Amino acid sequence: MARTVVDGLDMTGKARGMLLRWQRSIRGDWLGVVHYQVHYADGRPRPRIFRDQLVPGYALEPRTDSVPLG
Repeated sequence: MARTVVDGLDMTGKARGMLLRWQRSIRGDWLGVVHYQVHYADGRPRPRIFRDQLVPGYALEPRTDSVPLG
C-alpha cells in the first residue's frame, strides 16, 4: 500500500543543484560534490537545501537555468 507523508520531502523527479567539484572514488568512478534543493510535499515555498553531498556522476546533468538555489 502506497503512503504519502504530507509534510515529507518530495524525492521524486529531478532536483536543482550546484556542482562544487569532482572527486574520484577508489574504483575510478566520478562523484560530484554538490549542494541541491528538495521541496516539501506540502508545497512550502522554501525548499530544503542539502550541502556538500556526494552524488554519483551518472546522476548529474547540467542545469538549464542560472537561478540561485533556495
